[in-house]
Amino acid sequence: MFKRLVIKEIFSSRLTRYIICCMWVFVSACFNCSAQPAKTVDNQKSRSFVISEEINHAIASYSLIAKYSDNPVLISEYAYALALGGIYDAALVQLDRIWLIEQTSVDVNFFTSQVFLLMDQFDLASVFWKENQQNKIPGWIASKSALLLQKYKRKSSVQESMTQEEVIAKFKLANDMASGGSLFQSLELYREIIDQCPDEFLPYVGFSLTLQKIGANEKSLRILEKGISVIPDDTEHREIKQILEKRKASIKQNIYTSPEKIVLPLHKIKESEILNSQMMAYVGGMIAPSYSNFNGRFGYFVSGKSNASIDLGVTKTSGSSYSNIGLSMYSRKEKFVFGTGLQAILRDGSSSFYAKISIGLSFMNKKRTASFDVFLDGNAGLSKGAPTLISMSVGRSVYFGKRR
Repeated sequence: MFKRLVIKEIFSSRLTRYIICCMWVFVSACFNCSAQPAKTVDNQKSRSFVISEEINHAIASYSLIAKYSDNPVLISEYAYALALGGIYDAALVQLDRIWLIEQTSVDVNFFTSQVFLLMDQFDLASVFWKENQQNKIPGWIASKSALLLQKYKRKSSVQESMTQEEVIAKFKLANDMASGGSLFQSLELYREIIDQCPDEFLPYVGFSLTLQKIGANEKSLRILEKGISVIPDDTEHREIKQILEKRKASIKQNIYTSPEKIVLPLHKIKESEILNSQMMAYVGGMIAPSYSNFNGRFGYFVSGKSNASIDLGVTKTSGSSYSNIGLSMYSRKEKFVFGTGLQAILRDGSSSFYAKISIGLSFMNKKRTASFDVFLDGNAGLSKGAPTLISMSVGRSVYFGKRR
């Protein structure tokens, strides 16, 4: 499923986030009419609303004092109130705010864990909180948290199945969020994709990378091992498995040198610590009335400007269709990209080999975590009488971690 690109704008997810933001602004504006400036408001009133289970009032009250605050505990309490109200997407947005502040405390970890428990994500909750002598539940909520969890926890329900287009769009959004720093939102998206497609390995890779970014090495390792276990045992995927096995060994080394403690603070990992072999993924294609092609690459950087990758693709014309698999090397100079490689084209049960030359333009985003790419590919047959094939693709590349 993830070897093909479905060209589709993700209007629905953006619209949802826009509506939620508008709702927050509206609620805040209504209360600001009679409220003191945010700096003079005490959070005791907001906490009292939580204790008395006036959840909507708690959310509105917290929004006044947490909206422009850089206090990580206050923001985490706001996320908790939102999760109690079932507004999980907004709660994850607040947790991502804390990540940008890069501060933490035991209280922050507790409320982060409670958000995931309320979302019925026990395994993620356990990453952030284990009660012991050092980890104590905040006093103001200690006697009430278990009851609130039991009463307001999301009820398990059968998840509606997604179409192939919806899954790929959500996977793209998860990758964009992870590379852009919205780690908690991306964790939830990866979980949803894995629930829908448990036999696809790429979502496990993205999930594992994001977990490692927040310092959850042991959980990251378990997820990666699951991803490796579902990779098909064939020649086509052999090199991918080898790359991921190297990453698995790297995570184990991280655990050995800096093992997770029972007190697990939320902490940001330097990108240089995440991967020795930094990875990239590209999906692209072109659709015309009598022609379409979908192709992708998955590989790692051998230097700051060059990457080696495995190529996969499918091409359909009015008269025939064929798929391709190959190895290639791409180099970048500013916006220009040049690649060469070897392709095997599979058609009607037979295969033929081609030398590939690819040139294109690549427009990197400001954070250098993704790019918009346009490629012109030429494949020259290595056997006598084999035709020369020319195709064009438009797509997007995502880069995992900092390149060397």
